Amino acid sequence: MKVEIPNYDLYGEFLSGRRIDPLHHEPLRDRSSRHGWRIRPHRHERLAQIFAIRSPNADIRLGELDFQNQAPVVLLAPPGVIHGFGFTAEVAGDVVSFDAGQPGVGAVPAHPMALQDGPACDAINVLMDQLRRATSAYGMGREQVLLGLLRLMLAYLAAEGGPLPEPHDARRLTDEPTRAERHVRAFCALIEQHFASPMGVQDYAQGLGLSTPHLTRLCNRHLGTTPNMLLRMRRIAEARRLLEFTRHPIGEVALRSGFLDAGYFARSFRAATGSSASTYRRGRAKHP
Repeated sequence: MKVEIPNYDLYGEFLSGRRIDPLHHEPLRDRSSRHGWRIRPHRHERLAQIFAIRSPNADIRLGELDFQNQAPVVLLAPPGVIHGFGFTAEVAGDVVSFDAGQPGVGAVPAHPMALQDGPACDAINVLMDQLRRATSAYGMGREQVLLGLLRLMLAYLAAEGGPLPEPHDARRLTDEPTRAERHVRAFCALIEQHFASPMGVQDYAQGLGLSTPHLTRLCNRHLGTTPNMLLRMRRIAEARRLLEFTRHPIGEVALRSGFLDAGYFARSFRAATGSSASTYRRGRAKHP
């Protein structure tokens, strides 16, 4: 009997909203604490991830390998490879996620890899610390710095890391998407077309011939979040783009991004970015 493995991304990998950075960094504690310290097995269609786990006794599923680390370990999960984790509240480490096919990344191994405790593992943890600081520092050359640090990590993994056994069920991982996944992709495609309109989740569900609760279950299972959150994140991504690259007044930015209520936009933007729209623009504006 085939076991269905969810296929999702951090923010809904089928949403084509412009990513502000070429990668996403997050402490493992932040990610896992939101899910009860367990990240259930899943896979990503385009994303690759590097996990630097510094604390011992993590339950790790990577490909067909299930194990528990006794020392620091660095893992590479390429696109399409199943991975999942069980952590404790004492977890220490980082995860970097990136589109494996984007320009500037270089070659990403097609098979999962592991780098055990040692000098190369220590070097990647140093790079993680540099990357953590770089993601909070905005300025000229930011993208090049982030990509440079990422390429160095991949170089260490390629030179010193060891491949893990290739999954025996690789054929099933590349099967045609399930009906549920097709619904999710269609929902995300509709968001791309209509996120700036007043359409709500109920409208999207009706357009797909689904009930709102059913669409919510599909998004939770395959994208790890709710339809409302996906729609809000797409609108926030557009607002960030407009704040960075245009001189539109903030009220117009809100409207162009799909927020009809200025107060709701202000609250949503602050919750997503940690700052007001005006503060965000002052720190990151790229228009002349």
